[in-house]
Amino acid sequence: MVEARNGQLEIMRRNSGGYFHSEDAVKLKLGLANSSLEEGRWRSPGRSICAVLHQLNAMFETRFETAASRTPTQLY
Repeated sequence: MVEARNGQLEIMRRNSGGYFHSEDAVKLKLGLANSSLEEGRWRSPGRSICAVLHQLNAMFETRFETAASRTPTQLY
């Protein structure tokens, strides 16, 4: 996902002369890239992802949500 956003921003950067002119321009372009991806390629997940989505959610929960509930000394 990050690669898709970075790719979109890289194309926009090249099209605007190689750099962004201001921080506001970057924010605007990032918003446009996100909207474009969410309304296009990311609108619906692929069949292979839908088939294993419950497994991916369980893996995420196991890895991150249980780790977040531990104290820092328990992590090591």
